[in-house]
Amino acid sequence: GDELMVGTPEPFFSDLGGHPSMAESGAPYKAAIEDVHVAGRIASARVEESGFFEATSFVNYFHLLKVEGEWKIVSKAFQTV
Repeated sequence: GDELMVGTPEPFFSDLGGHPSMAESGAPYKAAIEDVHVAGRIASARVEESGFFEATSFVNYFHLLKVEGEWKIVSKAFQTV
């Protein structure tokens, strides 16, 4: 939306924990990895989601870093659509 949200993922995780899973609720959730770009140990990915808790859709941009052989998400920006 129009409101900027900045912070850690903990409030999001807490909110998710207060709802039944989307599979349990029958939400028409879909997610698709639309783009991935890798340059050595860094990467970016665009993931589009729809039907999040039935009504919300997002475009997500993730930045990743390969640390000790494992990819870690280091930041996320998203927009509701």
